[in-house]
Amino acid sequence: MSRIVQIVAALGVLMVTLSATEPVADSQVRIDSVYVKNDSSYVIALDRIFNQRNLEELTDNILSKYYDCGYYWASVKIDKVRKHDDRVKFELRVIKGPLVRLAGVVYTGLTRTSHGLVTRYIPIGAGDTLTDATLRRVEKAAAGIEFVTFHPPPVIRPLEGYTGADLEFQFSEKKQFTFEGGGGYLPDNSTGLVWHLNLHFNNLFGGGRRTSIFSERRERGRNVLRLGYDQPLFVAGVGHLSFQIGTRDYREQFYEFSLEGTYLTRLRGNLSASLSLGWKSVEPVGGLPSYSRFTSRFSIEREALDNRLNPANGLDLRWSVAYSYRRYREDSLAATPERNSFNETRVSVSIKWYKQVIGRLIGHLGLNYIGLETDESLPPISELIFLGGPGTIRGFRNEQFVVLRTAFGTVEPRLRFSDGYLFTFYDAAYLNNRVAQPDGTIRIDELYRYGYGLGIALHDSRRAIKLSLGWNPELQFDQPRLSVEFSSDI
Repeated sequence: MSRIVQIVAALGVLMVTLSATEPVADSQVRIDSVYVKNDSSYVIALDRIFNQRNLEELTDNILSKYYDCGYYWASVKIDKVRKHDDRVKFELRVIKGPLVRLAGVVYTGLTRTSHGLVTRYIPIGAGDTLTDATLRRVEKAAAGIEFVTFHPPPVIRPLEGYTGADLEFQFSEKKQFTFEGGGGYLPDNSTGLVWHLNLHFNNLFGGGRRTSIFSERRERGRNVLRLGYDQPLFVAGVGHLSFQIGTRDYREQFYEFSLEGTYLTRLRGNLSASLSLGWKSVEPVGGLPSYSRFTSRFSIEREALDNRLNPANGLDLRWSVAYSYRRYREDSLAATPERNSFNETRVSVSIKWYKQVIGRLIGHLGLNYIGLETDESLPPISELIFLGGPGTIRGFRNEQFVVLRTAFGTVEPRLRFSDGYLFTFYDAAYLNNRVAQPDGTIRIDELYRYGYGLGIALHDSRRAIKLSLGWNPELQFDQPRLSVEFSSDI
């Protein structure tokens, strides 16, 4: 029997069927006050319409502090009801019931995944008090496990005597193989097709491990290949340890080989931090000196979106700073740089904001900054920032611009529906670079570029696709840049 049914049954002369918003008997009947008897009795003065919604809110507010203290079976009993004209007064008694503690945790729906591994993600153990705050915390933790899908809410299974209970989490395991990627066509360039493809092999051997293969053709003669490995690591809370090996083969400019290791830990809620150590070796073409670079990077991320694929509200914030020591090899100084070593700093900031404007109309604003600070007058091109195309300035070729510093952003109104959204966009960028002059001096170039376009994104629980057409002021209307991005489970 619900609390409302219990209250109505005690009213006698006011026995009627309650609706969510309609008042009892007539619109003049109102709740005058409530006298609550418990460890410390008190009176709640009210002047509200007597209907189901207000009664539910009243009892929930009274019992919420008991739930927060672990009295999960707390209830309200009606002792007296007094009606005078159009006013109703209640005398309620709170029955706390036993303090409920956790006896055990049960996981359902896991076949490959280790139960012990899932337990380390969920911050609760036998003997803990089952409070509302605890349940909210563990529900959020369960939803944050990347390799399984949690189906809320957790189910409380009371044991004999009601002083203990088991907590049951229902999961389903995600597909072991996923891929995401994108493609585009450049109508005004001999490159033709460009693409990026990222393959993931998830939850290997049920231990949450993942391997990945990333391949990208950004332009003719520009190819990227990266191999990655990631596994859970619980050093300072929930964390991950990952390794990556990669190459950048820009045949007319340089060849790069790199290694990197990263440890990421969840600080609290949606906030996480990571530390990376990396090394790379670069062999430029054209007789330019080769070099090695050692890098340490610290990053902070905060993701608070109501839906990752199709957010209506939320904020995604990412910040990183990297310190590098770069040294030219002495046996390759045919071009003799100014010095043979440099200490450099690289800063990156990304802000993505989503806000429901009205109805299905969603506003999306993105702001970004990437900058390299170095004492070298003309650093090698492999150290500069490449931008253009999806993710930076749409409507331009991939990596059409190479700069020392850049600030870019997007304004993207969206018409949201259940399985995707329609969008238009306007991307703009500030570009800053150093350029050598014939007389040996160096000029600072500052450029402003913008692109615009429209597109559609569709998704379900397992796959997503996004298509867009982009232009810039130099493109004819009948020659837009087509971009296709997709992801899927198999």
